[in-house]
Amino acid sequence: MKRITKRLSEAKFLKAALAMATALAVCVPHTAQAGRKAGGAGIDYLEGPFTLERVLDWGERPVWSPDGSRIAFLPDDKSDGPAYELDLRSRKVRCLTCRWGANGRVARIYYLPDNSFLVLADPQLATTAAVRSERARRAQGPTALFWMDAAASMPPHPLHADAGGEIAINPQMSADGSIQIAWGEFGEKPRMLTGSLVHDRANAVLTDRVIAYAYPPADSNSLVTMTETYDFADNGKSVLFFTMEKTNLSQGMHMIELESGRMTRMPTDGYHNETHLFSDERFGLEESNRASDPSSPIRGLTGHPVWAVESILRRAGRADAKELAQRYGGRKFDLFVNEWASGKRRRLTFVSDIGGEAHQSSPSRDGRRIAFAMIAPPTGPYAGKGGLYVGTFGGR
Repeated sequence: MKRITKRLSEAKFLKAALAMATALAVCVPHTAQAGRKAGGAGIDYLEGPFTLERVLDWGERPVWSPDGSRIAFLPDDKSDGPAYELDLRSRKVRCLTCRWGANGRVARIYYLPDNSFLVLADPQLATTAAVRSERARRAQGPTALFWMDAAASMPPHPLHADAGGEIAINPQMSADGSIQIAWGEFGEKPRMLTGSLVHDRANAVLTDRVIAYAYPPADSNSLVTMTETYDFADNGKSVLFFTMEKTNLSQGMHMIELESGRMTRMPTDGYHNETHLFSDERFGLEESNRASDPSSPIRGLTGHPVWAVESILRRAGRADAKELAQRYGGRKFDLFVNEWASGKRRRLTFVSDIGGEAHQSSPSRDGRRIAFAMIAPPTGPYAGKGGLYVGTFGGR
């Protein structure tokens, strides 16, 4: 209790109304969570059985609860909206944030290891005149981080930190009850930050903020520009992140060692690959345009919408940016398992090359299941069957 109170008082960036002058009445619960390296035992990702189940006929951006019994998700990935939760046992859906009206419109939602929530939303929330599209938001300003209690009994609480894209969350709480997160700030000079989230079930702060990386990098040979954080690795000592590579018409996953700042480019085959770690960290759950764009000259970035591909190419000085973007942009993703060390891959879904898409994927914390959203293809066995899916791996 004393340690949490001290850390809250050190958060000078918070408004005076949020300062806690007295001892906290309730300590943050410390629930022991298994670290990433503890999971995944006995799973054959490359050759073992893999089954798919459609669990809901609508929804986007699904993420797993710590115990794997629930999935939080959004109704749309193009505009802010209320967050929902699906109970996988009962298949009942409840709205987490509808009661808060404009204060409940969010861009992304994540479970924290103590079952409270981390939310990405418009910094102004209720003062926003209208729900903005993802493209409009990027043009007009960033999103920001908020915390929400596990019961969703209060509107999202601001953490006063701009952020964009995926947020990395350490699944194992610190000994003092804090939760380690990492996030990226986009813009002309993007950077990656880490911090510790502390809450007393009513108020929350983001303390111990450290700039892990800033662009332009000190190392002129670095390929890293922006940083979209995906996962912690090596017991919280490193962060896996996605970047658009400098001087390359490509993008992919890199790893940063937080203490030293050392960057490592993760193995890639040159496609547009976005990857989350499975629990044992040997394998990744990869979203890739490998099937829908097997050979274009800009296949490293064609998973973006046409307008985004054109923007990237124009910044790279390509006179044929519009032509290339319209010809190759907007290719769809399928899901793959990627073994980092060997480069072996297994295709898990088969919809991108027939006009569908499997995307916005996340592994469960035990590594045995994945959740993702499907945009149904016009033909084939999944025609008209969009929504949320769960895939399950069998053992050896």
